[in-house]
Amino acid sequence: MSNSNNVIIQYVVFRLGINIYAVDIGFMEEVIDLDEIVELPDVPNHVKGVTKYRASVIPILSINQKLGLSGIEYSRSTRIIVVTYREEKIGILVDELVGIMDKTDENMQVRIHSNIQHVELLNIDEVLRF
Repeated sequence: MSNSNNVIIQYVVFRLGINIYAVDIGFMEEVIDLDEIVELPDVPNHVKGVTKYRASVIPILSINQKLGLSGIEYSRSTRIIVVTYREEKIGILVDELVGIMDKTDENMQVRIHSNIQHVELLNIDEVLRF
């Protein structure tokens, strides 16, 4: 007997290298094209710098390096996912935006790229902790 009261949680799905990851869409503000990133001195390796976002400046993070993956290679598909974390806007560099995933207790479905076999869900608190 299936439970028809399953809560659907949506995730934004993205590629880092050959791996596919997802974070809760509730943290996401928007996805923007890669713009100029101004490097900062004396910051951890995963902090790539800052960029203009609307009327402010936000930090840009490479979670590839926080996850122990190789650094991101900028291309035409590179995007910045702007998230709100602890009331601050932060940009996350991703190799490619894949789509949106709907997840219930019973299954998950990724829209756009249906050939994806495995998506690793990321805990935003662990990924963005400085």
